[in-house]
Amino acid sequence: MKNITYISILFLCYSCFDKSDKYKVEDFNQENLKWFKPFQKENDTIIYVSERMEYDTLIFQKPQADSDSIRSMEVGNSNINYIIIPYDITIGSYHRFALSGDGKTRYTQNFAKMFKSSNNYENLEITFIGTLFNGENLQKIKKLNDSIYLFRGLDANYTGMNVEEGINDFIFNTSKGVTEYTDYRKVKWKRK
Repeated sequence: MKNITYISILFLCYSCFDKSDKYKVEDFNQENLKWFKPFQKENDTIIYVSERMEYDTLIFQKPQADSDSIRSMEVGNSNINYIIIPYDITIGSYHRFALSGDGKTRYTQNFAKMFKSSNNYENLEITFIGTLFNGENLQKIKKLNDSIYLFRGLDANYTGMNVEEGINDFIFNTSKGVTEYTDYRKVKWKRK
């Protein structure tokens, strides 16, 4: 019994102090970062105007990076790097996030959320006004040219998620962000 305890303590000490690269997380590459590139200003306020002269004002934050580690006998050990772009829809906008269960607080969303782990797992999720793409559905995004992509609601994982009025499709430019979208009523919105 003493041998098992001694071996367990040695293994635990080794795994705690092992500084090798076995839990190194690969950097985000340019392909990953193209979804984050347009959002480099803090509180970047963007106004969209509909064909009916309605307004949406969205405030995008700078990309926020964080990291975490998992040390678990059940799932193993790994390190994880995250990057997100939070955004909010202002009061008075036509589109709004839905109220949460308390009836007072509105849901929040991240335009893009990505993580990479040291065990070679990565995930990207893009959500704009309740239209969510992740996993295999990201492969259905239409590349219109080198910098412009069409996200079609028909190809999304979900539409209308945690919003009062959702959208169908949106166009993303790798230099400017979302430049236009079409809502459920088939009304077109353009960035002002």
